Amino acid sequence: MSYLPQRFRAALYIAAAFSAFCLAGTSCLAQDATPTKASAELLDTNSAALALYQAGEAKEAAPLGEKALQVARDELGDDHIDTATVTHNLGRIYSDLGRYKEAATLYEIALPVFQKVYGPSDLKVSRILNDMGIVYDYLDDRPKVISSYKRALSIKEIALGPNDIAVSTTLSNLADFHRERGNYKKARPMLERALKIRENKLGKNHEAVAVLVNNMALMNADRRRYKTAEGLYRRALRIFENKLGGESRQIANTSSNLGQMLSSLGRFKEAEKLLTRSLTIRQKLLGPKHPSLAITMNNIALLYARQRKYEKAMPLQIEVLEIFEA
Repeated sequence: MSYLPQRFRAALYIAAAFSAFCLAGTSCLAQDATPTKASAELLDTNSAALALYQAGEAKEAAPLGEKALQVARDELGDDHIDTATVTHNLGRIYSDLGRYKEAATLYEIALPVFQKVYGPSDLKVSRILNDMGIVYDYLDDRPKVISSYKRALSIKEIALGPNDIAVSTTLSNLADFHRERGNYKKARPMLERALKIRENKLGKNHEAVAVLVNNMALMNADRRRYKTAEGLYRRALRIFENKLGGESRQIANTSSNLGQMLSSLGRFKEAEKLLTRSLTIRQKLLGPKHPSLAITMNNIALLYARQRKYEKAMPLQIEVLEIFEA
């Protein structure tokens, strides 16, 4: 009964990007930027976009990011590092909104400028490469996923050392790429290493640790170690709720993952409560047409179908199809 494209049938992992989200107008703006009236507009527009993005309002941030990019292109030209910075940042906003092809295009435009200005082994280059790996994964471009993540990881390990938080981010993303393809022998040591780095650096109750606890739960669920997975999911939820409150994307993702697993085990009442919570949060944060919303709708529809409540399942499946056909 699942009509989701293959890439979206799997439960969601959380790709927590620890790399700084730098917009022109912050300390990331190149020092030689001409202080014109237009660049002042660029600063103001990007400051507003940054505030919205960090507040989880990517939908509202997008038009401001688009405006900032147009100003940067008009005033500074396509090859200026500040234009490339704004291009990268808009790509991250698009990625959050599920506009993965557009995000990939923007990253591919920004990367050569960053490499030219900072050199191919600079940490700023690694941030773009990590983001590229994320969107290529959604687009199922496997060779580009692996090459982007491996190059990002190499740059970070050389520049920061093997136990830096930024290293854990790329390790986690590469681990999940292998997990989704059933390559647990590669995935598990990467994820365990990433989790150990974060627990040592941040403590066991940090929200960034909970991100990887969620991802470890996914791997255990994949391998039908459901008791272990449930304990990990509930640990992640407790941390997120304590640190982030009741309506964050992380809570929506983990609630969806746990709900999907419990539904498959026939624990329908618990599953419906979790999936409904996830759907409500995603509707509020992402709007009605985001792919993540369709994932949760699909999981609720499957829950109803397992209970033979087809009259409830079918309208949700229709909505899922409409989202992916839009």
